[in-house]
Amino acid sequence: DLETVSLDILQKIDGRMMGYEETSGRYAAFYLASLYRSKKDLVNAKVYYKKSIEFSESANASESGYYLFSLSNLARIAIEENQTDLA
Repeated sequence: DLETVSLDILQKIDGRMMGYEETSGRYAAFYLASLYRSKKDLVNAKVYYKKSIEFSESANASESGYYLFSLSNLARIAIEENQTDLA
C-alpha cells in the first residue's frame, strides 16, 4: 500500500539507513501528499508537499516536476483555504 511503503521509506531516511536518500524521500513525500490531498486531508498533504520540496532542494533538484508540482499544489491548497497571501 502506498501510504505504508512511503512512510517506511521516510522512516528509513530519518534513521539514516544506507541506500535511502533525498531522491527516495522526494518521491515518497510527494506521493503521500498526493494521497492525503485526494482524501481531503489537507493538513497532512501540506506537511508532505513541504517535505518533498525540502528533499528536492537538498538534492539540488529544484527544476524537477516533483518540486514544481509540490509548490503548485501548496498554492492551490492555500487558495482553497482562503489564504491567498500564501499562494
